[in-house]
Amino acid sequence: MLKLLKQIRRKLLDEGNLKRYLIYASGEILLVMIGILLALQVNNWNEGRKDGLKEIEYLKELETNLDKNIESLQKSINFQNFTIHGIDQIISHLQNPSINSSSTDSLLSFYKYSTWYEQISISSSAYESLKNNGFEIIRDKDIKNKIIELFEVIYSTQVNASNAVSPVFGQVSAQLAVEKGHIITSILSDNSFKQDDTYFKLLNFMIRKKIWKIDFLNGQQELLDETIKLKAEIANYLNK
Repeated sequence: MLKLLKQIRRKLLDEGNLKRYLIYASGEILLVMIGILLALQVNNWNEGRKDGLKEIEYLKELETNLDKNIESLQKSINFQNFTIHGIDQIISHLQNPSINSSSTDSLLSFYKYSTWYEQISISSSAYESLKNNGFEIIRDKDIKNKIIELFEVIYSTQVNASNAVSPVFGQVSAQLAVEKGHIITSILSDNSFKQDDTYFKLLNFMIRKKIWKIDFLNGQQELLDETIKLKAEIANYLNK
């Protein structure tokens, strides 16, 4: 092809037809420019296709993380509801032992569960990978902003609250167990406890623990709702 073009240019020059040569040269330059533009367009298309595939890959990995978070939050919510029920049984026994039907073993089990730390388990490996590689890979700005908000604001707020409050209750329950463990067992097994100051400490602890548990439960429900909502929006975006 190049050899043919060179022959044409040489022929025009030999003939001394400058006008035709200039027209031909201009056409040749135009063809080269068109070729370059087409090559750039094809390259841009390939890069866009690669970015699109990366976006899909990241969003599918995020969906997997969100599925794990949904499962974890649902289990935690069920356990918190169970624990709140147990705290109600303990408070009822402390206030009206004669009408509470729970056994001592059940009350002690409820008390043990109530002292466990409230922890939030969040899967975020896909988000961290996306964060490290650049959020611009997500082309939909609304989806991108909601992903960042969920992981950086909504999740973080609840995790930080849990990390701040749970250890405080943990310290109180540990102190009660060390100082008054045998008395707590007696308090939960008979009616002759209201003269001991541990009774009031335990009742106050359980009431405050219930308030915190309910607040924690509401926070987890918010996390679950927001996680389900974002997962649905990502699924709709991928199915377009």
